[in-house]
Amino acid sequence: MRTALIGLGNAGHTLHLPALAGIPTATVVGTCDLDPERRARAAKRWKVPVFAEFDAMLEAARPEVVIVATPPDTHAEYCQRSLAAGAHVICEKPFVSSVEEADRVIAAAAAAGLQVALNHPFREMPIFRALRDAARPEEIVFVQVWQLMDLPPWAEPGWRAQMLQRTLYEAGVHLVDYVMALFAEKPVAVSATISSCGVRETHSDSVALATLEFSRGRLAHILQNRLCKGETQYFEVRAETAGASLRASFGGRARLTAGLHRSVRPHLRLDFGVAGMAWSE
Repeated sequence: MRTALIGLGNAGHTLHLPALAGIPTATVVGTCDLDPERRARAAKRWKVPVFAEFDAMLEAARPEVVIVATPPDTHAEYCQRSLAAGAHVICEKPFVSSVEEADRVIAAAAAAGLQVALNHPFREMPIFRALRDAARPEEIVFVQVWQLMDLPPWAEPGWRAQMLQRTLYEAGVHLVDYVMALFAEKPVAVSATISSCGVRETHSDSVALATLEFSRGRLAHILQNRLCKGETQYFEVRAETAGASLRASFGGRARLTAGLHRSVRPHLRLDFGVAGMAWSE
């Protein structure tokens, strides 16, 4: 599969190019970035063709698939230009900046007989897949998903620091996507609140709270707290069924705890996971 990549920043250089290098059937026929240092880095590390201009790459490389890994406000344009050149698209999250842009990209793909895929990997990661496999969507009655870290929007590196009211949109989209995968349906109602909680005059979603209602009155609650001075928890999930409380936690850990479990019975527990853990309580 002839594959091209637009955007050689963090996602392009450290995620997509290594992944492509491990796929025998994928051939990187072109990469593109405005930054000459990034182009030089990619050419040296991955031995791939580099281009400064997107259209020049499309014309010379003739890719069958284009991966769009640029900042999100450029996604719609690059998706549409890729489709016009006859290439399928794999787009980094978040997809585009508005519903109207999404409709245009999807319509362009349909008209060209091509496909657009989004990079939402968490639903298929082993620990999160294990939780999905442990309960059928109709069995889930309530879900909590949370992300805690000391990284307010204005402290983000690069272009993310300009998105003061889009933390849920940029990073939280993983949480939203996973909740929808658990229920295997779209929500029927959504409510949300964002706030900088008084730590900064500029309004931002340093803290985001969202409630999603699904069929039969079932609920999911999403919390993003970027003001947390405690332990970082990048992606935590609790899914309740009628008979079990299912948990998943992203990130390596090694922890030994001892004491009373819910102040009822003593326990001794060793938690160890290289990339995370999934368990039932």
